[in-house]
Amino acid sequence: MGWTGWLFLAVSIAGLYALGLVLYRLFLSVKSLAREISQTKTLVSELMSYEPLDYTPAKPSSREDLAEVLMARRNFEKNREAKAEARQRRLVQRISQIEIDKR
Repeated sequence: MGWTGWLFLAVSIAGLYALGLVLYRLFLSVKSLAREISQTKTLVSELMSYEPLDYTPAKPSSREDLAEVLMARRNFEKNREAKAEARQRRLVQRISQIEIDKR
């Protein structure tokens, strides 16, 4: 057996080793996938057994409560808009402070 035979043997063994590693990684991936599939099945079964809740819309008990609720809602919306505007203002300020030309 000449040097070509030994070379062929070494390449064959290295190829078999690499194939073994690939198959081992594939086995680990399939094992992980099986675990995730079983977990997903349990979550889906829990989701399918979910019963939707019946809800009733909130109703004020008197006219005075209605006015207070409407005022609170209006204040909530104003505060939310003010926060959004302040956030946008801060974002524009940060963007304007960025120096584009740094040569």
